[in-house]
Formats: sequence, structure tokens, C-alpha cells
Amino acid sequence: MSAEVHNLLFTETGRWLFEEYGAILDSSTTAKVLGFKSTSALQQARRGSRLPIPMFQIPGRRGWYSHTKSVGAWLDEQCAPIPLDSGLGSPERH
Repeated sequence: MSAEVHNLLFTETGRWLFEEYGAILDSSTTAKVLGFKSTSALQQARRGSRLPIPMFQIPGRRGWYSHTKSVGAWLDEQCAPIPLDSGLGSPERH
């Protein structure tokens, strides 16, 4: 993948995840990156449709996987700066 295409496809976090883990994350790595206490907790959230990212199975392989791009994009969304006019994070003035 060329550097130009790589930069267009991935967010900053996604690029780091790709360089660290590759294009696909297994359940254990996905759980770790998303902050779940265990793979079992991740699987329970997946079964209950409470995951913020899609997971998929690979034919001929056991387990569930996620795409680095999806995980990175979701993490970056969560860490986006709060706009100053949102009222969040600033003390109220009376």
C-alpha cells in the first residue's frame, strides 16, 4: 500500500494500529484496544449488539475479528475535541 493511500484510508490512530497489529485484529487485541477487561466481556457485548464497531468471522478460522480501520476511526471519534460552545467541560457562570 502506498503511503498516500495509507494516509487517506486511516485515521491517526488507525495508522498506529495498522503499523502495530496489521489490517485485522483478533478478539483478544480488539478487547485490549477497546478497553474491555477480557475477551469474554468483548464477546458478550458483541452477542448483545453493544459493540461500537463491526466484527466478522473468517472462513476456515476460529474466532471473531475486527478491521483496524474501524477500530481506529471509532477511537478517534471518542477522542475528538469538545467544541467550546457545547457547554461540556466548562464551569457554569452565575
